[in-house]
Amino acid sequence: MAFLEYRPRSALFHYCGALGFEGITGNGSIWLTDLQHANDPKELQLTHVIDRVMTELADNEATAPALKATYLHLQRRLHLLRTRFGMYSFSLSLRGDQLPMWQEYTDRGRGFCIGFRASAFNHMPLRVQRVSYAKPDYFGSIHSRVEEISKPFVGHEHDFVKEIEPMTNILALITSVKDDTWAHEDEVRLIFSSMAKPSDFEGGPMWPVSLLRDGTAVYPADPLIRVRNGSQVPYFMKPFGRLLSSAWDPSRAISHVLIGPNNDRSIGQISEYLRKKGYSDFEVTKSRCAFRP
Repeated sequence: MAFLEYRPRSALFHYCGALGFEGITGNGSIWLTDLQHANDPKELQLTHVIDRVMTELADNEATAPALKATYLHLQRRLHLLRTRFGMYSFSLSLRGDQLPMWQEYTDRGRGFCIGFRASAFNHMPLRVQRVSYAKPDYFGSIHSRVEEISKPFVGHEHDFVKEIEPMTNILALITSVKDDTWAHEDEVRLIFSSMAKPSDFEGGPMWPVSLLRDGTAVYPADPLIRVRNGSQVPYFMKPFGRLLSSAWDPSRAISHVLIGPNNDRSIGQISEYLRKKGYSDFEVTKSRCAFRP
């Protein structure tokens, strides 16, 4: 079941090439990619900022001893997690038919923009986040957020269950803040966290990383691997739509498909393709944008 840190009220758009479109619609699944391989080279660098903030807060003479112990404990946990980050993301936008997005993500307009209904991901075992965009001088605001997350945990440093909430909130902060130079994307993220792998347990008990809508536990698994630009990129493939009696139904998850400005497929061809794949109650249109491929 999705944790709706952000609750969308309108369609969510995903820009992709022709092969990505066929993969998503043909399989009724999305690929969530390791954020360490994202387009933004600054991705996850907020980890280092938060580490510095915790050090400053712990070293501050005005910080109470109990709160100092909390900062140091959470900082140690962050150091452990940093060595095996497993934050997998699928990117969406609140803006459809945007020229910069066609140019960047759709093979120069030869691809598609898929409009998903706001509820299309509610049954999935992930977190829905709206990205916020920060200017280079946002360091002070991170201080306040770290303090806010840490204070309720004071005195519970040896309680593993209570530790889950502040660490989850810290990781959510790391994955939902980007440099304001990316603000034109107006991004909403689906985040699947799987920092453990079966090999990490070495025969010991495995703990679920999430739950499905029907209560079924989602256990750690090794990610799939694909090669992109000569690098091995870890990812997970997850079905979208409604979970009904242990089967996924994506038939009404897509509300709109825009055909790219340099894509020669017709509205009729794409409509027929989607119907054959079992989709219903959707609209297909051509992009209003225009640029040379």
